[in-house]
Amino acid sequence: MPSIFTRSLATPHTQDRLVYATPDQPTMLQSLSVSPEAAFITGVSLKIDGGLAA
Repeated sequence: MPSIFTRSLATPHTQDRLVYATPDQPTMLQSLSVSPEAAFITGVSLKIDGGLAA
């Protein structure tokens, strides 16, 4: 299932918190970026259809 979790290095991964998921869209690709000054986080979801471009 495509999903995004928050993560703290001071805690075990079992305490990670789910913040976004698309269980009904198994071919979605999730990506996050942090701005250079670490003030913003942006996210992108892409639907992957499994085909290859010729």
